[in-house]
Amino acid sequence: MKNRYLSFFLIFLLSSFVFGVKVSVPVGPASLPVFYLQENSNGAVEASIHKDRNIVISKLMQNEVDIALLPTNEAIKLYNKGVDIKILNIHTWGVFYLLTTNSEINSWSDLSGKEVYVPDKGGPMDILFSFVTDFYDVNNIKIKRGKPNQIAQLMINDMADTAFLREPFVTSILLKNKKAIICEDVQKDWYEISGIELPQASLVVRTAFLRDNKELVEDFNKDYSKAIDWVNSNIDEASKLGMKYMNISDKVTKASVERLNLRFKDAHDAKDEIEKYLKVLYDFNKESIGGKMPDDEFYY
Repeated sequence: MKNRYLSFFLIFLLSSFVFGVKVSVPVGPASLPVFYLQENSNGAVEASIHKDRNIVISKLMQNEVDIALLPTNEAIKLYNKGVDIKILNIHTWGVFYLLTTNSEINSWSDLSGKEVYVPDKGGPMDILFSFVTDFYDVNNIKIKRGKPNQIAQLMINDMADTAFLREPFVTSILLKNKKAIICEDVQKDWYEISGIELPQASLVVRTAFLRDNKELVEDFNKDYSKAIDWVNSNIDEASKLGMKYMNISDKVTKASVERLNLRFKDAHDAKDEIEKYLKVLYDFNKESIGGKMPDDEFYY
């Protein structure tokens, strides 16, 4: 199985004398498909980790990476700033959850008058939290702020009882504080409200690289889809990649993969979902997507 999915990709690379596709990824289990490709491509895929989004922005602008995994709103922000990229696919369909250790909280409606930690004021998580609670007419929520890792530690140490967070922080809390539960899956609520899935994270490519290596990029995209299938079907093996490349505990990886909603969809097929999602972000805070909705040139 190890190289089965990549044979055509490698043959193409060798025949076209391309020595590698440089891919930048964040730290987190959603990056596992890229590390799988790196492990099995004989050098055709070179992955690097960006712990700061400013780093990947700089690398894209300076042609130091060809492809990057980004939150979809960050991808359109780059595009709106004039960085010449296109969105190739959606690979993560939401990783947001409401957690609590408070037995009185079982649904959104129970948040009225309660204290809830929500990171990233004005960002996608904050907007989605407002979008869902507004829809369910939940009022008088006492919002507290902090960075996701800080909020996670507060919940682990019983210094906060309710938070709206993303993976892998969700899994870390669940593993370390046995009183914590997931009381709401925002992806399900988003679907019930909007009728579409939540296109949270995407793969983007530099337009110049795409123009010069169209077949290579298309083959990479196909193999990336198969790598996602491999991760979903081989969680034990995938967790070893998480430890090897990102120092993420195998327990965290194994427990979080099912909540990552890793599924491949080409950008042109996901256009309706992307535009609906970005429109919600824009209506709450237009700067969260860089000030304007994308044109058709954004999509590959």
